[in-house]
Amino acid sequence: MSGPYVTYWENKYPEEVSGVIFNNSISSANEEMPEEGLPKFMRDAAVTIGTFANNTGWTTVKNALFAEEYDEYGEYSKDALAFEKASVPNYGEVRNYNVNMRTAWDSIQANDIPKVYITNDYETLEDAREYLMFLYGEVDEELAQELFEESQSEEHKEHRKKISEYCKSLGNCEEVNIPASHEISDQKPEEFVKEIEKLIDRIK
Repeated sequence: MSGPYVTYWENKYPEEVSGVIFNNSISSANEEMPEEGLPKFMRDAAVTIGTFANNTGWTTVKNALFAEEYDEYGEYSKDALAFEKASVPNYGEVRNYNVNMRTAWDSIQANDIPKVYITNDYETLEDAREYLMFLYGEVDEELAQELFEESQSEEHKEHRKKISEYCKSLGNCEEVNIPASHEISDQKPEEFVKEIEKLIDRIK
């Protein structure tokens, strides 16, 4: 949910920002959350339960119980767990999602701050297979085909078009596609770092 906050900050306080990386972030291409009906009821219920879990300490207990999941980070496992504890979801963000989005998009004024927006679309069927192998350690061909077709659908192409319009409105924003998951820094760290280095060069 960082997209609206980053967008607002770099437009409101451009003198404090040197560069921006959007990793498939929420943008003006995304739809707002429903304001009525069952979807709103479910969201409000999740906010209430999540807030209760945070305030009563259950979230901290959950993190402690599943701490072994962070063993994969090796010597950084304690840091990873600490980061998770410090990143307890702020359910107020969910409740105010639409308002925050509108405020961010209304703040946009094109500027020269170097930016890169990284999308994670599957350009080939093999891209989808690589993602499933990364996530599950095996490939479900039916699911791979489904993911690939979804990324090639007219609806998704329209979404990409809106992302391009969003980037253009920001000013000095390059679009880059790295076929991967949203956890691109884990799945394809070298390609992700390469884009960071390119952005740093633009800042220099």
